[in-house]
Amino acid sequence: MRLDLVYNPTSGRFRRDRLEQLVAALEHFDWAVTLIETRPDGVTVSPDCELVCVHGGDGALRQTVRGLGKRAGKVPLCVSPAGTINLVARELGYHTDPDKFAVQIAAAWGRGPQSWIRSPLFTFDDMPVLACLSIGPDSVAVSRVSSGLKAKIGRYAYVVSALKMLARWPQDPMPVKAQGIDGRIWEMQGEAVFAARGKFYGGPFSLSPKAALSASTLELVVIERSTRLACLRFAWAVMTGRDPGELGLAKTSTVKWAELGDGDLPTQVDGDQVLPVMGRIAPSGQVVRYCI
Repeated sequence: MRLDLVYNPTSGRFRRDRLEQLVAALEHFDWAVTLIETRPDGVTVSPDCELVCVHGGDGALRQTVRGLGKRAGKVPLCVSPAGTINLVARELGYHTDPDKFAVQIAAAWGRGPQSWIRSPLFTFDDMPVLACLSIGPDSVAVSRVSSGLKAKIGRYAYVVSALKMLARWPQDPMPVKAQGIDGRIWEMQGEAVFAARGKFYGGPFSLSPKAALSASTLELVVIERSTRLACLRFAWAVMTGRDPGELGLAKTSTVKWAELGDGDLPTQVDGDQVLPVMGRIAPSGQVVRYCI
C-alpha cells in the first residue's frame, strides 16, 4: 500500500521527531511511505499513491488538494494535525498522537471508502476552500500576523494582530451576491464577510451551527457595519458559543454559492492570506474523501 506523507516543516506545531514517529507508526501497518515536503509553489503528489496523509495544518491541506488537481476527488486524504489551528482535523476527529492516528487510519482503510467522510470541494477564484474564507478586518489581521509570534503562541498571534489594528481599523464595504438554497439570488453590502465550509472557525469556535464539511452548501455570514464594537460583540458571541445570526449581530445564510470581494482587501482562506481578489465561492464538482 502506497502512502504519500506531505508535511509542512514551517507549520505551527511541527517537530521532526514527531514526523519520524508518524512514519514508523504508519509503516507498522505496511504502508510504503513517501515523504513529500511542501514548497512555496505547491505540492507534487506521487502519481501512483493510494492515500495522501497531510502532516500540517489547513493551509498544507489546501496546498495538497490544489496539487492533486483533477485527482482531488479520486485520491483519499487524511490529516495528521500539526498546524496552528487544524480546523478540518478537529472536525473529523483525527488523533494528534502519531501512534493512535496510525491505528485510526488503518481501521478506516480496512472499513473501506463507503464509511469515509465525503466533502464537496468549494473553490474561490480557482483556490480550494477546505474550511473557511473571510474578507474584512479578520482577513486583514491574518495578513499581518507575525510568523515568528505564530510559532511561539499559536492562534493567539491572530488576537495580537487584531489588537494592533485598533488604531486604524479597516472598514471597506464590498458587494455580496449569493444564491440561497431556495434558488433565490440576493445582494447586499457588507464590511466583513465569512464563508464557513466546516463546523469550526478560529479553533474550537463556530460561526453557524449548520456548518459542516459534509454539507453541499456553505454558511455565509455578513456583518454590514464592521465597527470595532460590532466586531467585538460578534467575536464575543462566537467565543461563548452563541449564534451571531440569531443575536442579530450578522446576517447568516445557507447558500449554494456567493460572489464577494472588491479587490481592495486581502482574502483569508483556511488561515492563510491569499492575493487580494474578488470572485465566486462555489462547488467545483469534485468531492474530497477523508479516510476516517
